Order: sequence, then C-alpha cells, then structure tokens
Amino acid sequence: MARYRHKAVPDATSTPPRLLFLVPEDWFFVSHFIGMGIAARQAGFDVAIATPVRAHRLTIEAAGIRVIDVDRDRVGMGPLSLLRTIDTFRRIIAAEEPDIIHCIALRTVLTGGLAARLTGVRGTVLAPTGLGFLWSNDHFAARLARRLIRFIVSHVLDTPRTLFLFENPDDARALGLDPDDRSKITLVRGAGVEPAAFPPQPPRHDDTLRLAVVARMIASKRIADAVAAVGLAQAAGHRVSLDIYGAPDPVNPASYTQAELDAWSRLPGITWKGPTRDVTAVWREADGAILLSTGEGLPRSLVEALASARAIITTDAPGNNIVVEDGINGFLVPPGDPKAAAAAIGRLAGDRQMLARMGEAARRHFENGFTAKDVTDTAVALYRRLLPQQAASL
Repeated sequence: MARYRHKAVPDATSTPPRLLFLVPEDWFFVSHFIGMGIAARQAGFDVAIATPVRAHRLTIEAAGIRVIDVDRDRVGMGPLSLLRTIDTFRRIIAAEEPDIIHCIALRTVLTGGLAARLTGVRGTVLAPTGLGFLWSNDHFAARLARRLIRFIVSHVLDTPRTLFLFENPDDARALGLDPDDRSKITLVRGAGVEPAAFPPQPPRHDDTLRLAVVARMIASKRIADAVAAVGLAQAAGHRVSLDIYGAPDPVNPASYTQAELDAWSRLPGITWKGPTRDVTAVWREADGAILLSTGEGLPRSLVEALASARAIITTDAPGNNIVVEDGINGFLVPPGDPKAAAAAIGRLAGDRQMLARMGEAARRHFENGFTAKDVTDTAVALYRRLLPQQAASL
C-alpha cells in the first residue's frame, strides 16, 4: 500500500505554504525537476513529492524534499488503474493538505488534476511535458482518447485556481488551450540546465563528423530515421558516425528491441552505447547532436547540447523547433524525412567553420532562457501567484 503522512491542521500564521509535486517516476523528478523543488524550498515553501520510489529517495530527501512512496500498480494507464491513481492522490492530498499541487507529465496532470478538483486544493499547476504516444498515433482509439483528454483538460481541470506550465505552445493548442492567454498559461523552456554542468566544449578537429543522439530508445524518438540519415550521408561520400545513447524499455510497447539496437551497431559508423550517466562527456566527444523525433515537450538532451556549444540537427516539430534556430545553431528538417536529414548532415560534414559558428550560436541561444535559474524563477513565480495575498511576498 502507499504510505501517507498524516498532519494536523497547521497554524496559518507560522507554517510555511506547502507545495506537493505529483510525479510519475522518481528518476524523472531527479533528472528534470528537482531544481524547482529546491528553489521552492529556498523561497520558503515546505516541499513534498508523491511518486513511485525506485532508487532516488535519498537524493530527493538530501535536497530537503519529503518523499511519499506511491504503489507502482496505482500509476498505470488502464481505466481501473487510472481510477485507483486518482483515489490514491486524493487521499494523499487530504492527508498532506498542500496549498499548491504541481502535477508533472500528462498522465499525472489528468489523475492529479482530477484529485485536486475532488479535494478543493487552493492552487494547482498542471505541467504536461510532452504529449507522447497518443499524439503520434492515428488509430481510432488514440483519436478518441485525445478528444477525451482535451475535454478534461480544457473544461474540467481549467478552473480559476489552475495555472498551466507548457514547454511549447503547440502542446497547449493540442489540449484545447490558448497559448497566448498569459493569465492562465506560462511557457517555459524545458526543465532548465545548469550552465556549469555543461560548459561550452571547444570544436573537435577530425575528418569524421561525429554525431550523437541521447534519448529513450522508443519509436517516437525515431532513432531509425537518424540511422537511415547517417547511412544516406555515408553513401553520398561524407565521413560521418553516429553514437546512440539510451536504454530500451521492455515494458513500453513502443520500445526498440535489443535485437534492433544490436543490428544498428553492426552498421558502418553506428554504435549503440547504451545508457550513460556522463552526458557532458557525450558532447565533449561529439561534434553535434541529432534527434529526429516527431515532437517533444522540449528535449532536455538537445538543451544540454546547446549548453555544450554543439550544432544540432532536429525536426521542425513541437519542442524541437524551439531549441534550433534554423541555419544559425543547427538545421530543422521535416519529420519522417531521412533524406533531408542526410542533406543537413552533409552540410555540417563539409564545413568545419560552419560547425564551429553554429556551436557558438548554440551556447548563446542556451543562455537566453534555457538555464536552470530561468526555469526555476518562472516556477516559483507561479507558486506565489497561487498563494493568498498575505503570503505571496515569500
């Protein structure tokens, strides 16, 4: 069973406002959003997170954030599992009595948002971080699910006490919201990256253009397109290689298989490296990044490449096209078009001076809104907006 921490009603004159994160995975919070929790604590909030705990409890608690472990079987996507998740979150909210709930990722936006409505929480921040498989699938069931989700978000969860945090305007439109409505919607450039953690790397000097992709090994990342594009560039006479970093996910039906990853590694210049904890080293050893996904919230791996002063080839798709200014710090190509990606690879492979210029432009672009401070300042400002007038000066 999930573990809940019951609390007495606090003295509003002395107790700090309480912020509760609802997150689908503890690793996802640590890798992307723990900075928001730390910034909220520094701003005077009492911060907790409810999530299924795998291996990151100590990291989260070391940041001064309380952890509420949620049973893993209560966070699935089946109808009964969704109902159990809503009830689980409802009971956690009733026990914790938070002033503000911050729901991260679409599944938790739906379940946590509905739980917040049932418990009458003072303020809710809903933060989809990409729309995922349902928005890249055109089957009837997926279309029906999109319509239902759009109705829930735009008609049930959009209350006067709700603010939305999106990483790109296209996702807001897809959920039936107006991204230009600044009273309700705030756009933020991803989860933020610490500049010192990804210092700008000097240009490499080599006859081979070395590209890297860092991503989950799932179909929506279109790793197969990147492999095909590199093969086409090689066939055109360009010296180019591709290092692939990431792990398959056996429980995800859209995951690439171990056999597919091994087969790619047998192709000339293609190497599947598996997962890595040292992404800084990836961009130190690579000339540029490539990610040909069908759309993202805003891809952290590309922001890390920006910070590292690396040129980027990606698709003109939601999220990706915020990271790249076409022709300035990289190239945007149509989704599902390995030939166009191969042409972009050829341009970079044949012009080292362009590669260096784009790297310098990438770092400048990163410093204009993609840093961790930019993102955490935005989040804390949202929390303050949801507090009563007398507490908003924290």
